[in-house]
Amino acid sequence: MDKTSLTLLVTVILIWDLNWSAMKIGLMFVDPLSFVMQRFILASIVLLAIMPLKVKGFPRDKKRGLDFLFSALSTPLK
Repeated sequence: MDKTSLTLLVTVILIWDLNWSAMKIGLMFVDPLSFVMQRFILASIVLLAIMPLKVKGFPRDKKRGLDFLFSALSTPLK
């Protein structure tokens, strides 16, 4: 395993591990539903900020556009 892969792996492990501690502390002050909502909003803001750097464009044909729409709405629709 090269140095970059090892660094990324350790970073993901640390973020994942610290998430459990943050959840325990956060749930002392906020009810679970609000905490999940805030977490999703924060993640959406971060991903929307990163997306223009990584995504070359959205699908233009109708079928792919509907696929994108349904995949984007899949979690709230469940």
